[in-house]
Amino acid sequence: MLRMLRTCLNQFLAVAVLLDIFVTVRGSHAQDSPPAQQLLLQVIEADKQNRERMVNYLFRETVELRYVCAPGVHAPSEAKTYEVILIEGEPYFQLVEENGRPISAKKSREEESKMRKVADQRRASRLARKTLPTQTGRTAYRYEHLADFHAARHGGTELRNDRALVVLETEPVPGVAARTEEELILVNSRTKLWVDAQTRIPVKGEVRIIKEGAKWPRGMVLEAESELLDGGWIPRRLYTRRPLTGPASRLAKCDSVEVEQSLSKFRKFEAESKFYPGDMVPEN
Repeated sequence: MLRMLRTCLNQFLAVAVLLDIFVTVRGSHAQDSPPAQQLLLQVIEADKQNRERMVNYLFRETVELRYVCAPGVHAPSEAKTYEVILIEGEPYFQLVEENGRPISAKKSREEESKMRKVADQRRASRLARKTLPTQTGRTAYRYEHLADFHAARHGGTELRNDRALVVLETEPVPGVAARTEEELILVNSRTKLWVDAQTRIPVKGEVRIIKEGAKWPRGMVLEAESELLDGGWIPRRLYTRRPLTGPASRLAKCDSVEVEQSLSKFRKFEAESKFYPGDMVPEN
């Protein structure tokens, strides 16, 4: 009975916090700034501060790739697990498992050789005072620019794990021009954000590409989920579903490919290099 009363009290307090956020936003927004849009700006700022606080974590990442095919068709899949370590001040993804099993002794030697080559290259670049970006060739979804291209609206409320969440939905504002590849992705997509009512930090996000016009095809879906760690929120799951088109796709009878990244075993370190785990992708 005591446990039941405690659970009811926690839920009541969470709902009270959720009501408070709406009262605060409605009571303080400027006349030309709707409540949802102002809340979106708060979410972007809170997410920025959270990312700055949650840098410098090493971790383990498992990447699962699955093809979605017609019934009766063999759907290829694979899973690789990487241990993220630091080499010359930058993160490196060291392959340690394939399909749930440790890699063979031969593969382990190959990976060690590859790692030494990367270390030599990075050391030479550092001595030559060259900077090696950790996200070379990657196009990311830039939530920090969302308010410049999207209009927001309230999408309801949820209670998850005794925490009150506000749902924000955003769509591109008509007529806003895109100048870069990443901005083109923004104007061709819509999003749904689950925002922690207390911290304003998005703990879950969903992106859908709704128009052609960027490298990401129409119908592509991206999801991200975070978990609490050391007083902040850090990514624990990243998911992408990308439609497949063309003769090869029709021949194989597979219409899309899924990639799911699971992050675990976070451990803090102190170094000059700063990176946020959700921004990292395996080099190999």
